[in-house]
Amino acid sequence: MIEGATALARRLYDATLRRRLPRIPGVYNGVVTRRYYLLDLQARLSEPDYKATLVDSLVSAIAPGDTVVEIGGGYGVCTARAAIAVGDEGRVVSYEANAAQVSAIEEALELTGEVRGDRLGTRVDVRQAVVGSDVKIYGSMAGASRIDASDLPTCDVLVMDCEGAERAVVSDMEIDPWAIVVESHPQQGSPTDVLIQTLSDRGYAIETSRVTVTDDGPKDIVSATHEPT
Repeated sequence: MIEGATALARRLYDATLRRRLPRIPGVYNGVVTRRYYLLDLQARLSEPDYKATLVDSLVSAIAPGDTVVEIGGGYGVCTARAAIAVGDEGRVVSYEANAAQVSAIEEALELTGEVRGDRLGTRVDVRQAVVGSDVKIYGSMAGASRIDASDLPTCDVLVMDCEGAERAVVSDMEIDPWAIVVESHPQQGSPTDVLIQTLSDRGYAIETSRVTVTDDGPKDIVSATHEPT
């Protein structure tokens, strides 16, 4: 009975109060961002290994001065880590469909830059847009533009955490980044083996395919490279 009452209270909180409260800052894989709301019981304000497999794969693919395109910016963790990795001469373009997440990314860049004494935001262009198919978007897409995968800008590294749209993006894009890092989402109709085959068909060699455990279940992180054409 108590468990049922707790679940009901949480549903009411999520539906009525949660998004009216301020988000609280925490540190996730070295990035300061506001991931949780004030009264979230599950709030973890320090997660050194947050998205560690994805972040490590991304950072290892980046060289100083690179241009990185990100599809699915989330809370700005990968965005900020990419901005750090590219250095003063590099550039990051981040696409995120949800306006609240766009604000979270921009704030993560500002907060993390303040801690590091570095103006990370000057290296990053955050754009509110859906790239390709909106298989699953967290929150509202209000105000988002739509970008065809064929219109993505040229880059050295492409990173995707886009909730099932990744295979279609790889298939339809006209750019040829030397490295691609993808969080695969089989639960959203994008099986990892199909993604790997699509990458291979485009001439990419699969460097790693690693399983990472998330709150939404296990996911595959795929890294692929090819020589520039």
